[in-house]
Amino acid sequence: MLTIDLEGARVLLALLNSISKGNLPTETELQSVLAANKFFMDFYCQWEGVTSESLIEVVCRFSEPEFEPSLPVLSALTKGFRQAVEESECLQAKLGFLMTTNTSAIVDRVMAYLPRNTPLRSVVHITIDGFNGGFQHQGEMGLSLLGNVTNPEQFESGIAHELHHVGFFYWAERDLVRQAILKECSGLAVAVRHVQNLLSEGLAIFYCSPDMMRDERTTGAYARKLAKYRQEESWLFAQAEKVLALSLDPDADLDTCRRAFEDVALDPDGILPIAHYLGARMIETMSQFHPQERIIECVQSLSRFLPLYNQAAQEIGAFIYDPPVVERFRRILKARGAG
Repeated sequence: MLTIDLEGARVLLALLNSISKGNLPTETELQSVLAANKFFMDFYCQWEGVTSESLIEVVCRFSEPEFEPSLPVLSALTKGFRQAVEESECLQAKLGFLMTTNTSAIVDRVMAYLPRNTPLRSVVHITIDGFNGGFQHQGEMGLSLLGNVTNPEQFESGIAHELHHVGFFYWAERDLVRQAILKECSGLAVAVRHVQNLLSEGLAIFYCSPDMMRDERTTGAYARKLAKYRQEESWLFAQAEKVLALSLDPDADLDTCRRAFEDVALDPDGILPIAHYLGARMIETMSQFHPQERIIECVQSLSRFLPLYNQAAQEIGAFIYDPPVVERFRRILKARGAG
């Protein structure tokens, strides 16, 4: 049900080591490595400003001391490639460890937090990624070799997190009304994407990778980011509420809505987006009041998520999204026939 593809990381690491020694790849060598990393390339070519040419430039020029791309994601990938060369022996050992991994227990772990009859067939593409430790794309996953993949607990947690996204989006893609809304160039599409992101990341973190929210298990830049979010939590929730209210305003500017969404959904530092943190806190709040089954039902019925959260938040004194805004979102989805 779950397989691990190591070939992309293996050939890319070999190419990076060769380039760092001053050896420029032939076109045939380069295309062979890119083909083995098609999943990685396709994922990043979706990003605004990222093209296959810019990714190839990062691969070929990462070792030049003066090379520093202006786009944050490309800059992070460049630093990741430099780190990979510095830690080449360690990364080779990680590849050896991953060859022996049994993934069946991870699938069982994730299935407990998804609706019944969720099919979980996927591939984990091991990558060398200095921006994303893990990501889900088109029903498959990327996991960076730069992370602590030889720690069984952390490795399983990372895979479980991304695999939960695979299961989540299996159901999201079968909500045809929701998918039709997401294809619109409208504020409502931004609102749906925003709420869906809070739910999907919240479920994956709280149930599958809870260490992401445990202060005692985090260090360095991640720990500092988490501490900052905890200090600013009320303001961050208000920011998320603003995205929703703004996107539901019929007169709102679409580009403004999109930028507001990206401010909470993306972290330019590549550490922990605001929405990841807030989503996890929301599921944590819900878990103190609602049974797990009702929370998981939100995977198939997005319109239930915010009302259920607000109900739990009121009970325990947590942040409450503006009830009229929540009701407007629920009514619009119901009127359109979405779950």
